[in-house]
Amino acid sequence: MWIDNRLNEQKVLRERELLVRGHAPVLYDELWKQILESVNYAQKKAMSVGTNGSQEDRIVWMSSESMGERRELHIRLAGDRKTISASGPGIELRFDLDICDDGLLCLKNSNGVRASNEFAAEQVLDPFFFPELHAK
Repeated sequence: MWIDNRLNEQKVLRERELLVRGHAPVLYDELWKQILESVNYAQKKAMSVGTNGSQEDRIVWMSSESMGERRELHIRLAGDRKTISASGPGIELRFDLDICDDGLLCLKNSNGVRASNEFAAEQVLDPFFFPELHAK
């Protein structure tokens, strides 16, 4: 009967939400580690960049004499643990957390396509580190 089908769908949805909520902080930490790796590399290339913030609001900063200011990029795990966002000057990105075909939690870009941590870190940091290359 259709009610049984809907009850099963409801059960699958609840299990999916529990899995996403339970593993979201781990994926958030893994993405942050990838971002830190890129920031450390940028520092070795004499770029004036660094990190700070809190567990809830992680910050990548960049300062430049030519810009005359310190800019900040905020990386946040949403309270509902369903998205990771990046916001800063000229940057508004969001990655959804979802269960992918292999049964593991993964990031998906705005088109619903799976995104590796490396790809997500580049998508977030490239326009922040090199805004002049993204000017339209």
